[in-house]
Amino acid sequence: MRKLYWKIRYTYERWYFENKYGNRKNKVYYDKRYDCYVCPKLLDERGPVEYVIAELTRTGLIYKYKLNGEWAHDHFFVEVLLNAYNEAEVFEIPQEVEYQYSQQELDMLRKAVEAGKVGEK
Repeated sequence: MRKLYWKIRYTYERWYFENKYGNRKNKVYYDKRYDCYVCPKLLDERGPVEYVIAELTRTGLIYKYKLNGEWAHDHFFVEVLLNAYNEAEVFEIPQEVEYQYSQQELDMLRKAVEAGKVGEK
């Protein structure tokens, strides 16, 4: 029964996106119903705008950092921010990867770590 549900759901979603965006210009559109971005060129690749653009351009961003001394990475800055705040005690941006971040991002991460450490008490 569960398989049938997912098959129907994915079929409906495909139909919805093909009908709504299939004949539009190849731009990136926001879809309120599914709370995602979509481009007619790649209708199956939908989600955050960063993801859709990365799929369209066949590139992507990567943000490296360490948690508990172990290397980790994310492809969205928002995920790095969450880790900086939620894992403040063990989060760090090693000097050798600082170049991957803008000065604004580094400042924001530093403040997120400080706020996360205060929030733990």
